[in-house]
Amino acid sequence: MSGPSSRLRYSFALLLALQALTPLPTAFAQSYRDIAKEAALKGENEKAVVNFELALSSATKLFDENDIEIVIRRGELGEAYRAVGRWKEAVEQLDYAWRRSRYDAETNHRWNGKEGDLAFGFAEKLGRACQASGRYDDAVMAFETNLSDAERTGRPAGDLIAPAGLLADTLLLLQREEEADKAVARALAAARKAHANEPPALARDLTMLAQIYHGQLRYAKALPLAHEALALAEQNFPDESRDVGLYQSRVGALMVLAGEDDAGAKSLLEKSRENLLKKQTRDAVELLLVELSLARLASRQGEFDLCQKHAGEAWRICRMHFPSDHPETGRCYRQLADNFTAMEMSEDAAGLYAKALAIFEAHLGKDHPLTAETHAIVVKAETQLIAEREQAMKEKAMVVAEQKARIAAEEKAKADAAEKVRMEAEEKARVAAAEKARIEEEKAQLAMKAKQEAEEKVRKAAEEKAMLAEAAAAKAAAEKAKLEEEKAMKAAQAKAAAEEKARLAAEEKTRMEEAKAKKAAEEAKMAEAAAAKAAEEKALKEEKARVAAEEKAKVAAEQKARMAAAEAEKEKEEAAAPAPKKATASKSSKGTSEKNKKTVASLKPQPKPKPKPEVAPAAPPKPVVMAEPVEEKEKEKEKGPGVAARVTKSVTGVTGAVSGAVTGAVSGATDAVSGAVTGTVKKLFNRKKSDSGDGDRGGNGKEEKP
Repeated sequence: MSGPSSRLRYSFALLLALQALTPLPTAFAQSYRDIAKEAALKGENEKAVVNFELALSSATKLFDENDIEIVIRRGELGEAYRAVGRWKEAVEQLDYAWRRSRYDAETNHRWNGKEGDLAFGFAEKLGRACQASGRYDDAVMAFETNLSDAERTGRPAGDLIAPAGLLADTLLLLQREEEADKAVARALAAARKAHANEPPALARDLTMLAQIYHGQLRYAKALPLAHEALALAEQNFPDESRDVGLYQSRVGALMVLAGEDDAGAKSLLEKSRENLLKKQTRDAVELLLVELSLARLASRQGEFDLCQKHAGEAWRICRMHFPSDHPETGRCYRQLADNFTAMEMSEDAAGLYAKALAIFEAHLGKDHPLTAETHAIVVKAETQLIAEREQAMKEKAMVVAEQKARIAAEEKAKADAAEKVRMEAEEKARVAAAEKARIEEEKAQLAMKAKQEAEEKVRKAAEEKAMLAEAAAAKAAAEKAKLEEEKAMKAAQAKAAAEEKARLAAEEKTRMEEAKAKKAAEEAKMAEAAAAKAAEEKALKEEKARVAAEEKAKVAAEQKARMAAAEAEKEKEEAAAPAPKKATASKSSKGTSEKNKKTVASLKPQPKPKPKPEVAPAAPPKPVVMAEPVEEKEKEKEKGPGVAARVTKSVTGVTGAVSGAVTGAVSGATDAVSGAVTGTVKKLFNRKKSDSGDGDRGGNGKEEKP
């Protein structure tokens, strides 16, 4: 059969492979497209979508939007979307590709050219996408337009078969059976015209139309077409060929589903399996329909072991060739569920029916007849399961009721015995009650008399009680008034106590605030005292520095005076001595000059000599002036700690006086402290000065140790 007439049976991958398309001049676009086609052939539909999108994006950079290459890329992308179930995107892309290619074919009068082929192909794909997404009216519009275009433009008769068949399938989904039959008749007429001299091709078209009725559960209408296709196959193919086996399996399956001639259906299915196994293995997918049909037939005839055998074989083949969510897998689930239902295994059947229904809803849609039929079976199975559970509960309740009835009978026997005993006891009680009544009557008469006497006593007692009650009420009123008065007094006292408490609390709060303020004032005064103390210490440091400077100047002056005195003494000695001889004088002058140099050197400040080991002197030691500043400094160092201690003591006393006087006036105390500190410093300075003078006088008479 030609390409256009067999589009209905082509898969997405085959349609891509059969299209003769002009390659893109860019390597990147062609590469994306090749990768997408390879992925589609392998069933990697998600990968195909990604690469077709990239191919379209690359092509839009090279071609105009209305170029035929862009139209082709959009159609390929739409078909890829359809393969992964992205119906909205698929419809958008395919609708654009169909309308554009149809416009180009009409405008350019190219219905029999490439544009026309593309328009017919995209119309079929668009209709399929609309049908799969539940947009049946849009699908009918696409198929009818496609069929009308083919008839109007004089396309070959073979091009009318697929659109007419798809239109019939969609109309059956919409329950428009009469229109669907007309569409099938148009497809059948086109097939007979196109393949009048090709019986095998006509047989294939007849099988395709029979499958449309089969898929919509119209088995009675599918059988004549299937029988005619089988007759053509048997006339044109060898008796034992694979093709004959396929046609036999389809007719046998339809006979089983239609419930016609079970024996003939079984014979035909067994012949089909024999023919298929001659050229195929036991794992061939063509055997799936045969095994499912034999399992259904065995289940109907009550041969459950044989049914389980065929159903297990069908399930094995199905798992080898189809994924878990494929419609064929759903049919296997349903057949197994039918078997369990026939074997009264309702719980197992309900689970398998639910799995089959989920698959049919996902792939065929909720409106598909097979889905609707399965849904009805699921509802029936669930209802039956509920009924069986209710029946089991009723049976259990009956057993419980019988047990309860038996227990009730035993209890009744015990109750009858107890009733007899009770009646005897009642008779005895009646006799005793009569005797008791007589005695009670006598007692009542005596009681009546006693009652009258008692009533008289009660009346008198009531009068007395009323009087006592009045007195008690008066007393109670007086006591109540007294209690109210006491209560008022207590309330007044409590109020006074509360006011006193509030007053004391206010006084306590005032006292605490005053104490807090006083404490803050004291802290401020202490801070001022600390500042005064710091000022005093600073003044003391400055005074000490001044005293040290004056002391240093004094020492320098004393050294200068001693040097002047030594010079004067020297001149006095020279004036008192007789004039020596010239040579002697010269020698003496020389000695005197050296002696003066030594004296001057001794007057200069010398570092403190390091102690040396004692050695016997070569000559008597000469007297040396011991007024060196170094020794004076050492004496000051020795005296210094004592002076500092006395200053600290004095300052401490002054600070105590200041702390005592702070409670008076802070500013006055500060002035007093400053005066006291100044006086104390001056006294200490004078004392230190006098001590330093004594030290100088004492130091002149000392000799330096060797």
